[in-house]
Amino acid sequence: LLHDETRQGWQEWFSKAGVEGRDVGSGPVFADFNILATAVIAGHGVALCPVEVFREELRRGDLVVLSDISTDDDKGYFLTMSAQPSSAEA
Repeated sequence: LLHDETRQGWQEWFSKAGVEGRDVGSGPVFADFNILATAVIAGHGVALCPVEVFREELRRGDLVVLSDISTDDDKGYFLTMSAQPSSAEA
């Protein structure tokens, strides 16, 4: 999980998804949403991103919305990931 600097979004997202008891605080933290989105596009993980800020990346398919569960309802943050699968083996 990739985080913005507040680290609060994932806890809210998992709670709305009905998933409890997960350690959602670990993972890289990014102070800037553009850098966060760049990390997602590069295949480093998934993030909660403001849809309005990344409309172009979504339109191009660089980012995709993975769930209709949003956080911070007045800002429209959605779970996003790169449209291209990571080449790293699991």
